[in-house]
This record gives sequence, structure tokens and C-alpha cells, in this order.
Amino acid sequence: MEIYPSLISSDLLKLHATLQQLDDYCDGYHLDVMDDHFVPNLTWGPDFINAIIEATQKPVHVHLMVQDPTRWVKRLKLRSFDLFIFHYESLKQPEKIKNLLEILRDNTIHTSIALNPETPISVITDFLQVLDQILIMSVNPGFSGQAFIPDVTEKIASLVTTREDKDLAFKISMDGGISEKNIRSLVTLGVDQVAIASAIFGDQNPVSSIQKLYELCK
Repeated sequence: MEIYPSLISSDLLKLHATLQQLDDYCDGYHLDVMDDHFVPNLTWGPDFINAIIEATQKPVHVHLMVQDPTRWVKRLKLRSFDLFIFHYESLKQPEKIKNLLEILRDNTIHTSIALNPETPISVITDFLQVLDQILIMSVNPGFSGQAFIPDVTEKIASLVTTREDKDLAFKISMDGGISEKNIRSLVTLGVDQVAIASAIFGDQNPVSSIQKLYELCK
């Protein structure tokens, strides 16, 4: 299991220090980007995101909860090992999704599609072979600290089966309400990566929290 601290819950006034503190203890970082349109919350813009990317050698997963993700492709200075995540619900139309995936491929950008809790896996079946990751939302997007929605775990089995049957390479990731209480079960189900916010940054010692989470994954 790979763990990506979700920086939305960190002390934003000490973000550089946080990156220095956690770099040796996690697989990378998850950035929740919200535009106050697709979701009713507003976080950081391209310049701030690019500054975070420049400040760490670890992979950064940029999770775009925005109305028009296509506009962000050229604005982000993603490296070969970073990840561009956009929501199916922001585009919905297969042709629009296909066009964005082609733009990302032409720019050699690693790509993921995120699915809200109520969105079925079937809507992205045609795109699985070109995706590097599928991000299953286990809370409704927009706010940190929400409770895990158990029903979304049904999507994991479907993705694991499809990946094996079609010999695909995408990773299965999950975001929302993940903690020491449920991370072991996600490993068992077949989740490869998790984004974790409150369960790491709600502790005065985030390094200790990350170490406990990894230990539970063994």
C-alpha cells in the first residue's frame, strides 16, 4: 500500500517544513484543488501547486475538483512521475473525456479519473486501458474530515477483476475518511494507494501517524 498525505489538512503556513518533515516517510503527496464551482470550496491555484511540486522530490497527485480540468493541463508543471487527476463528473460526455485524455497523453502526463461515491465504474470502462490510476472517492468531494462511505468498496472488487481479466496496469486508489480503523481492510480488498488527510494531520506527530498506518498495511 502506498500512502499519500493529503496536504489540505496540514498547517498551510508551515507547508515547506511539513514537506521536509514527511518526505522520508511517505510515497508522495495528494493535493486537493477546488475551484468553488465544481465543489463548494476553494483551495490553491496553479502557482501554489507548482511551488509545492518544486519543493519535493516525491510524486505529487494533483486532484482537480474543478469545472474545467482541461484548462489546467498547461498551467501545471507536472513531472514525469506526478499525476493529473480529474473527475468524470466534471466532463461526463465521453467525447470530452477522450479529448482530455489525448491532450494529457500528447503531453506525456500520467492520468487518473476520479469517481464520486454514487458514480458507477461502468462509466469509465472504455478508458481503463489508457489510465494510470482510478481514484475512488469514499466521501463526497469538497471537504476534509468526512466519514468513510462503506458502500464504495464494492467498486474495488470490480476494478480488481477487470484489471486481471484484461491485463491492465492502472492502480486503484481511494480518497476520503481513511484511517487506522479501515486501512487494513482496503489492503485486503486490493487498493494500491490511499490519500489520507485528517488521520495524519489530526495528530500532533504526523510522522508517527504515517508509520502506524504503514505498519497496519503489512
